[in-house]
Amino acid sequence: MNEQVTAKELVNLRSLPSVEHADSKVIAQLKHGEVITRTGINTDVGWSRVEYNGQVLYCVSSLLELAE
Repeated sequence: MNEQVTAKELVNLRSLPSVEHADSKVIAQLKHGEVITRTGINTDVGWSRVEYNGQVLYCVSSLLELAE
């Protein structure tokens, strides 16, 4: 997978695909209109893997939309 996405609203980009894991830290925030590359989706848990400034990070899939 390699698609351009943006945030529907302000989205936290995390180090791990979890909000509960102690090591899952918010590394950055993605604003609406800011475009990044989604490299994978885990539909079972609802998280997307994205590339942001050279880092692999994770965010909730439902908060993203395809960029125009």
